[in-house]
Amino acid sequence: MKSVAIVISHFEALVFLRTCVRQIRRYTNEKIHQHIFIIDQSGESTSLQVFDEFFGDRDITIIGTKPLYSGYGLDYLFRNEDMSKYDYVAQLHCDAFCISDKWLTM
Repeated sequence: MKSVAIVISHFEALVFLRTCVRQIRRYTNEKIHQHIFIIDQSGESTSLQVFDEFFGDRDITIIGTKPLYSGYGLDYLFRNEDMSKYDYVAQLHCDAFCISDKWLTM
């Protein structure tokens, strides 16, 4: 079974983040193991909401970083997490939504 790390860049857009995660889960490809990384670059108030909502979900890892730019979050992820266990990495901004289970067809 192939695996993918789905990286969602997030900054102060919790409504979009919720929808993005919901759509990823809705359109899961059963042939691909997936894990979601939320790179949260929001301020303290929104970050607390993100942690309250998603912390403890087995398929999600939340990583809080400085609010610089999405590339910084990706760099932080690759430097601090073991990404070698995934065959692929897919990066989305939180305002991108999956609309088919074929979005991860490999």
